[in-house]
Amino acid sequence: MSELITIIASLIALLSALYARWTWSEAQKANKISRLNMLLALKQHYSELMLKEHEKARAWGKDDSYAEACRNSYADYQIKYRETSKELENFHARIVADNI
Repeated sequence: MSELITIIASLIALLSALYARWTWSEAQKANKISRLNMLLALKQHYSELMLKEHEKARAWGKDDSYAEACRNSYADYQIKYRETSKELENFHARIVADNI
Protein backbone atom coordinates (compact mmCIF):
# COMPACT_ATOMS: atom_id res chain seq x y z
CA MET A 1 0.00 0.00 0.00
CA SER A 2 2.81 2.42 0.84
CA GLU A 3 4.42 1.67 -2.53
CA LEU A 4 1.20 2.70 -4.28
CA ILE A 5 1.12 5.97 -2.34
CA THR A 6 4.78 6.57 -3.22
CA ILE A 7 4.11 5.95 -6.92
CA ILE A 8 1.07 8.24 -6.91
CA ALA A 9 3.01 10.96 -5.09
CA SER A 10 5.86 10.63 -7.58
CA LEU A 11 3.45 10.94 -10.52
CA ILE A 12 1.85 14.02 -8.97
CA ALA A 13 5.29 15.55 -8.42
CA LEU A 14 6.26 14.79 -12.01
CA LEU A 15 3.06 16.34 -13.37
CA SER A 16 3.57 19.34 -11.12
CA ALA A 17 7.12 19.82 -12.44
CA LEU A 18 5.93 19.54 -16.04
CA TYR A 19 3.19 22.09 -15.41
CA ALA A 20 5.69 24.47 -13.77
CA ARG A 21 8.00 24.20 -16.78
CA TRP A 22 5.12 24.84 -19.19
CA THR A 23 4.00 27.85 -17.12
CA TRP A 24 7.54 29.25 -17.14
CA SER A 25 7.75 28.81 -20.91
CA GLU A 26 4.44 30.60 -21.46
CA ALA A 27 5.51 33.42 -19.15
CA GLN A 28 8.69 33.88 -21.20
CA LYS A 29 6.62 34.12 -24.39
CA ALA A 30 4.27 36.64 -22.77
CA ASN A 31 7.23 38.76 -21.66
CA LYS A 32 8.65 38.80 -25.18
CA ILE A 33 5.31 39.78 -26.68
CA SER A 34 4.92 42.49 -24.05
CA ARG A 35 8.36 43.90 -24.87
CA LEU A 36 7.51 43.86 -28.57
CA ASN A 37 4.30 45.80 -27.90
CA MET A 38 6.21 48.29 -25.75
CA LEU A 39 8.72 48.90 -28.53
CA LEU A 40 5.91 49.36 -31.05
CA ALA A 41 4.20 51.89 -28.76
CA LEU A 42 7.49 53.75 -28.24
CA LYS A 43 8.09 53.89 -31.99
CA GLN A 44 4.57 55.27 -32.52
CA HIS A 45 5.14 57.83 -29.75
CA TYR A 46 8.33 59.15 -31.37
CA SER A 47 6.58 59.28 -34.72
CA GLU A 48 3.81 61.42 -33.23
CA LEU A 49 6.31 63.71 -31.50
CA MET A 50 8.21 64.21 -34.76
CA LEU A 51 4.99 65.10 -36.53
CA LYS A 52 4.02 67.61 -33.82
CA GLU A 53 7.42 69.32 -33.91
CA HIS A 54 7.24 69.54 -37.69
CA GLU A 55 3.75 71.03 -37.53
CA LYS A 56 4.74 73.54 -34.82
CA ALA A 57 7.72 74.79 -36.83
CA ARG A 58 5.59 75.01 -39.97
CA ALA A 59 2.74 76.84 -38.22
CA TRP A 60 5.13 79.32 -36.65
CA GLY A 61 6.13 80.50 -40.10
CA LYS A 62 9.24 82.34 -38.98
CA ASP A 63 12.83 81.24 -39.13
CA ASP A 64 13.89 82.19 -35.63
CA SER A 65 15.10 80.48 -32.46
CA TYR A 66 11.71 78.81 -31.83
CA ALA A 67 11.70 77.21 -35.28
CA GLU A 68 15.31 76.17 -34.72
CA ALA A 69 14.35 74.56 -31.38
CA CYS A 70 11.54 72.70 -33.13
CA ARG A 71 13.93 71.43 -35.78
CA ASN A 72 16.42 70.35 -33.10
CA SER A 73 13.68 68.53 -31.19
CA TYR A 74 12.60 66.88 -34.43
CA ALA A 75 16.16 65.73 -35.05
CA ASP A 76 16.43 64.32 -31.51
CA TYR A 77 13.14 62.46 -31.88
CA GLN A 78 14.24 61.16 -35.26
CA ILE A 79 17.41 59.70 -33.72
CA LYS A 80 15.37 58.05 -30.96
CA TYR A 81 12.88 56.80 -33.55
CA ARG A 82 15.66 55.18 -35.56
CA GLU A 83 17.20 53.60 -32.45
CA THR A 84 13.83 52.21 -31.42
CA SER A 85 13.16 50.94 -34.94
CA LYS A 86 16.52 49.18 -35.04
CA GLU A 87 15.96 47.58 -31.63
CA LEU A 88 12.47 46.56 -32.72
CA GLU A 89 13.78 44.91 -35.89
CA ASN A 90 16.45 43.02 -33.95
CA PHE A 91 14.02 41.89 -31.29
CA HIS A 92 11.45 40.85 -33.88
CA ALA A 93 14.07 38.77 -35.69
CA ARG A 94 14.92 36.99 -32.42
CA ILE A 95 11.24 36.31 -31.72
CA VAL A 96 10.68 34.90 -35.21
CA ALA A 97 13.76 32.70 -34.78
CA ASP A 98 12.31 31.38 -31.51
CA ASN A 99 9.01 30.54 -33.27
CA ILE A 100 6.75 32.26 -30.77
